[in-house]
Formats: sequence, C-alpha cells, structure tokens
Amino acid sequence: MRVNSVFIFTVIFSSVVTAISVEWAWKNEPSKVLSTRGMGGSNNGIVSNKTYRASEVHTLRNGSATFAKENKDDLPENQMKRFIETLRVYVNVTSFDHILFKTHIGKLRKELREIGKSVHKITSVDQPSDQFKVVKNMFEVMVNSVENLEYFGSKDFTGCDLIYKVIELNVRITVLFNTHGALDFDFDGYLDQILLLHRNLFMWKAHFKKLTGVPLNKRFMFNRQANHADKTLEALVSYISLSDISR
Repeated sequence: MRVNSVFIFTVIFSSVVTAISVEWAWKNEPSKVLSTRGMGGSNNGIVSNKTYRASEVHTLRNGSATFAKENKDDLPENQMKRFIETLRVYVNVTSFDHILFKTHIGKLRKELREIGKSVHKITSVDQPSDQFKVVKNMFEVMVNSVENLEYFGSKDFTGCDLIYKVIELNVRITVLFNTHGALDFDFDGYLDQILLLHRNLFMWKAHFKKLTGVPLNKRFMFNRQANHADKTLEALVSYISLSDISR
C-alpha cells in the first residue's frame, strides 16, 4: 500500500529507523551535515563512502579515476545501470565532489554518447529510449550544478552557504533514482538517505527564512532549488510503502 509523503515522513521519524539513520551522522559527523561549503576540496571522503556503492565502471583511487573497458556485447540497459553507478561515485552521504567530477565530464559525456548509440541500434527502442533520457538527465543535473557550486562556493554574502548546500542536495537526491526514473530499491540505505535529505532540507529552509539582507535574486535561487528538492523527494517517497519502513 502506498501512502502520501507527509505520512511516510511522519512514520519514519517516529520509528526505529530514525535512531539508526540521521542521528548517527548528526552526532558523529555534525561538521559534514552543518558545514558552510560542503566539499571545500576534491575527493573529500569519496573513497571511504559506505552508503553509496562503488561503481562497476570505474573506481576512485587517490583522486583519480580508473575507467573499465567497454563491453561491446553488453545490453544497453546494463550499460545505463553501470553509468548511474559511475555517477554515484562522485556523491557521498553528505556531499558531491564537483571538483573531481568536473575533471571527468568529457570522458563521461563520451561514454554516455556510446551508450546512446547502443540504445538506438536495438529494435524495440521505446523503453530503453525512455531509460536513456532518465540517465542523460541525471548526468546533466550534475553537470549543470558544477558552475553554480563553484560560484556560490567562492562567495561570502548572506545565505550563499545555504544556496550552495541546497544545490548540492539536489544532486544527492538525483542519484537515488534508477534508470526508470523511480526510487532505486537496490540503493544501499535508501531509506536512511531519504530521511537525512529531508531533514537537511527542512533545517536549511528554516534557517534561510530567518536570514535578512539576502539579495532578492539569490533568495529566488534558493527557493527555486528548495522547491525542486521538495518535489523530487516527494516523488521518491511515493514509491515507499509501510512494509518498506517496517523491514
């Protein structure tokens, strides 16, 4: 049985899940949750990330990426799944390593083009084509965030730190989807992660609302990003059932 997002979050917060999810990060790594800039540098904590599974396509070692050779006989659907796993390598529990990601955009874009060619070669293109659009959109969300993260990460006007973090939060939300544009139930700790994302967003929205002296265009930027995060989280939660919570 599917229930609405408000009820889901209420149940989550009142269950044992709460104790084993956000509170661990809250008590043991508060600096990561509350830091004013997010990454602040390349490859900060990515390798030791235990919530996001390591990619089968490439792994990170000492800030560099080792890309696997393409399997020419691989099905496009498998290629797309692995590409999403690749994108997740740049994201951990609390942040997105946009600095490292930026250095690999060209390689990733080339890889995505090759996947697109494989998709168009198959006879029944409807479903794989829709899946490819989802994967491409996920990649573009990450690419488009880089410039904004660089900008807001280098400024110090009132509220810029929260704008940075909500942009980053949208990337963290995006990688929770699978190739069908639904919540990826194979994602390790997906319920804990959704709860953490929701709590982060709630806290940052409340804090931003109290700020004075924020430029009007920057306030609009925050609200637009926060509203998008709200809607995307709601979409993810719509896939969760009460049985998922009680596991």
